[in-house]
Amino acid sequence: MQESVALNQSRQSELGKARSQMPALRRELKALEEKYALSKQHWSSSVESEIESAARRLGAIEQEITELHQSKKLGDTVRILQEKRNAAKVRLEILNAKIESLVYEQEILKRKVQLDIASTLSRLLKLDLSRQDEFIKANNIQFSFTDNVIAVEGATKFSESSAVVLRLLFHVALLSSSTRFPQMRFPRFLILDGIEDGGMELARSHNLQKIIVEECATFPAEYQLVFATSQIAPAFETNKYVVARAFTKQDKSLKV
Repeated sequence: MQESVALNQSRQSELGKARSQMPALRRELKALEEKYALSKQHWSSSVESEIESAARRLGAIEQEITELHQSKKLGDTVRILQEKRNAAKVRLEILNAKIESLVYEQEILKRKVQLDIASTLSRLLKLDLSRQDEFIKANNIQFSFTDNVIAVEGATKFSESSAVVLRLLFHVALLSSSTRFPQMRFPRFLILDGIEDGGMELARSHNLQKIIVEECATFPAEYQLVFATSQIAPAFETNKYVVARAFTKQDKSLKV
């Protein structure tokens, strides 16, 4: 009887232990079930694993090919741009050489024109009446459009009448040179006024008119020159040179 009670108590104790362990075992079982379900979901055979590995390698190769294509495109673009740069550089060198040549030619032409103007003015001044010592020689003539100055034999200051002669004959020299140099930016049209300015004596005025008319007669190209004077030289008071009529105190230019 005592053995039966002891055995029953032992069994009751083991049952209690088993019951107390059941929640932990259930949790462990559930964890194993979830782990199994997860492994089952992602499980693949060796063939499938190899296929996946090959697919990844193929993707990497395709990506590398794409990058190589992009690199080739970039390389082709760089090469094309380099060729264009080299062509532009050659073109620039050609243009610079052409510009230098044109500048040189322009400078040569400029000097020729300046020399021609100075030579023409020298020749015209020597035809003036002997009133200005520098005009009698007139071998060294310098002029500057920038400084608005003309030097004859180093002198730039003259009597009022000589200054008028110099101014008018310089413009005639410009017109004269323009008929020989088509490149000159001169319209071949000239209006001269104030021939009697500066207290010009009559004989000098008539001689100045003669110089102008005779120089114009040598021009090889078409031109137009107009000069106004109140004391026209008798030799030019003809229909060949005179336009309209003469104006006097009694017969003025404006009819009022």
